Amino acid sequence: MAHRFYSLKNILEGKADAFALAARARMDEERPIEFEIYKKERMKEIWEVGKGLLTYFFVPGKIKFKRLKPELAGCAHGAHPIPLTYWDGLRSSWILVKKGEVLNKQGEKDPWPQLFIILEGKGKGIVGNKEFEVEPNMVVYIPKNVIHQITAEEDVKVIWLAWQAW
Repeated sequence: MAHRFYSLKNILEGKADAFALAARARMDEERPIEFEIYKKERMKEIWEVGKGLLTYFFVPGKIKFKRLKPELAGCAHGAHPIPLTYWDGLRSSWILVKKGEVLNKQGEKDPWPQLFIILEGKGKGIVGNKEFEVEPNMVVYIPKNVIHQITAEEDVKVIWLAWQAW
């Protein structure tokens, strides 16, 4: 329990990002902030409230700011994300893939189209059966249900967008 209070203190002081701490790669992993669902039959309603809370600072129509610093990032899918928006079928995150790490090493496929906007860094990428060099100022479109990975040869910073993500 002390760990959770420490996490809340860091969030309130701006030393940690609540959304990144709440993110996780798999449901069976423990994370610094745990959520417990009491009424599973209300899951859709609970998820909508959760998305609203998670994206409070990025609700359409409100001007807000968020720091994209590696020390604020969480850990999910083999990399370090800071979620930006999760509403109306749109999801986005800033992601740091540190040198030597592999984003999506498990080779998961997502049921929505996605876009990687490579801001910095170099490495190797795979989308479906195509391999390519990852480099700055590159955009990669990923169709629905296609494996996608980035292996970082140096730190890679990515903006990730997904739509039709219901």
